[in-house]
Amino acid sequence: MSWKLITRCGARKGTKIPISPTPYWIGRDPGCQLRPASQAVSERHCALLVRSSDLFIQEGDGEAFVNGLPLAGTLQLSGGDLIQIGPLVFAVAPVQKKAFVNQPERSKDDVIADMLLGLNVDEADL
Repeated sequence: MSWKLITRCGARKGTKIPISPTPYWIGRDPGCQLRPASQAVSERHCALLVRSSDLFIQEGDGEAFVNGLPLAGTLQLSGGDLIQIGPLVFAVAPVQKKAFVNQPERSKDDVIADMLLGLNVDEADL
């Protein structure tokens, strides 16, 4: 499973930010993946880590809050959790995978017609 952050305040409220790769650092350091311009955000404020399909937040050199409580060490996150970093607030959300829609089974005549019309056809369909 993959994850995203959704901004909850400010001019960019509602912006969806995919989390990849991990560790996904948030801070003002040029090596961070998310670099807020706020001076209230430290150089390497905190990191997000994806392990299997789970999401964790790890403290860095700044004070972060999860659901209003100060972050200490590493904490597993769930969809709907709120992360506050300086003046910024983000909601954590899983990325919903699009459902695969089954194509109706095609007859051999349909496949041959597509070949004759120059459409891309896998010969394994024949």
